[in-house]
Amino acid sequence: MYVGRFQHEFIGGEIIANNYMSSTDLSDKLYRLSDERRYQRLVNLATSHTNEKVRYGASGVLSESSHFLQEAKTDQRKLLLDSIFSDPSDRVRANTIRLLYEIDKSILDAIVVRLAANPQSTPTEDPYPLILNQWHASERAELRLLAVAGFGQVNSHTSAQKLLTAIRKETHLDVLYRAIKEGGKMGHEMFVSPIQGYLRFTDESGSSHISQRSEMDIKKISVTSLVNIGTDAAYEALVTASRSSDEQLKQYALNQIGKFGAEKTVEIVTEELDQTNNADVRKNAAEGVLSTFIESGSEDGHSIREQTISKITETSSVDATSQFSDIVSESQTSVVEKKNAAWLLGQIASESDNKKPIDTLCDVLRKESDTSLSKIAAASLTNYDSNTVRNYIAEILSKFDEGTQEHQLARFVHENIETTAEQAKKNAVEYTYVQKPSDYSTGETNPEAE
Repeated sequence: MYVGRFQHEFIGGEIIANNYMSSTDLSDKLYRLSDERRYQRLVNLATSHTNEKVRYGASGVLSESSHFLQEAKTDQRKLLLDSIFSDPSDRVRANTIRLLYEIDKSILDAIVVRLAANPQSTPTEDPYPLILNQWHASERAELRLLAVAGFGQVNSHTSAQKLLTAIRKETHLDVLYRAIKEGGKMGHEMFVSPIQGYLRFTDESGSSHISQRSEMDIKKISVTSLVNIGTDAAYEALVTASRSSDEQLKQYALNQIGKFGAEKTVEIVTEELDQTNNADVRKNAAEGVLSTFIESGSEDGHSIREQTISKITETSSVDATSQFSDIVSESQTSVVEKKNAAWLLGQIASESDNKKPIDTLCDVLRKESDTSLSKIAAASLTNYDSNTVRNYIAEILSKFDEGTQEHQLARFVHENIETTAEQAKKNAVEYTYVQKPSDYSTGETNPEAE
C-alpha cells in the first residue's frame, strides 16, 4: 500500500523491511503495530527511519488511527512537528502535516510562527517566506494548506496576490477554506468579488480528494470573511446572501450581517423576523438584531434600539418574543446577547400574549448567576400581563428565602407589576438602571445599582 521493495533494515533488532518484502507485507507490519497501539514505535518510524517509504507508511497509518489522534502525547507530537522541518521528502512532510492537522487544527499557525522566528529552518535552501511559493505550487494539498496559512501571516502585496490566486483556483476544500479565511483577515477590497462568488458555491471536484470541509463550510467562511473585510462592496454581497433561496446560507448571513453596523442592517434583519414560514430564519434574524445592538456605538445605540422596537411592534405580523426567549435560554449564548434579548423582551411585551417569554424571564430569576442579567429580566417582567406574571412570581416567592437575590427580584416584580412601564423603569433603579441602552452591549451597569 505505502511501500515498494528496498534493502532490509532493522529498528531495535526487529526487521521492518527487506528486499524480499512486498508493500503489502510492510503495510501489514505497520498496521499490526497500530492495532497493538505501539504508537511510539510508529512515531519513531515516521520521524527517523532512513527509508522514505517507511516514514511515509508509518505516518499514514498513524493518521488513520482514531485512538492515536485522540491520545497522542506531547512528546510524540513534538517529534512529528520537528520532522516537518527536517524531512527531505515532501510527500512524507505532507503526510505528517495531515496527521498533525487531524490532531490539532492550530498546528498550521504553530508551523508558520516557527518558520517566521527562524526563516532558515526550512527543509530546503529556500528560506521562509520564499518556501511558501514552492509549497503553494505543490500537488499535495497539505503543503498548499500550509502555504496559504503562511501567506496570510506574511500579509505583503506579493502574498496577497498569491492568496488571491488560491481563492480563485483552489479545488481542495480544506485549502480553499483557509485561503478565504486569510483573505478576510487581510481585509483587502480585491478579495470581495472572488469570495462573493463562493456564496453560490457548488463542489464539483468529485471524490478525488478527502476534505474535512463541506460546501456549506465554504459559504459560511465566505460570509464571515466578507464581514471582516467590511467594505461597502462586502456589505452589498452579504445583503444578497441574506435574501438567498439557500435557506442555510440565508440564516447564517442574517446572523452575521448585524456586525456591519446597526444603521445599515436593522431594517434587513427586522424584515426577516416577519418570515411566517421559517422559524430558523426568524431565529437567525433575531440574532442579527442583537448583533446590531452590540455593534452600535454609544452615540446612536438608543436610536437604533428605538428604531428596532418600532419595526417589530408596528410592522411585524409575527410574534417575535419566542425567538428572543430562545436566545435568553440557550446555554451557548453570550451574557451580552442574553442581556440585550432580555431587555428587548420587555420592550415588545405589549404585543404578545405568549407565555414563553414570561417563563423564560422567570427562569432567569430562578437560575441565573449573573446579577445584572437577572435585574434586566425582572424589569422586563413588569411589562407583561400582571395576572399571568403574578402566578409565576408567587411560586418564586414561596420557593426562595427572604434576603436571597431570587426573592428580592421576585418581590420587586410583584410590587411593580401593575405600574405603567415608565413608572416601573423608574422604580427599577435599584435593580436594572443603565446610563445608556448601549450599556447592555458592554454589560456595564450603573455603579449605584451595584
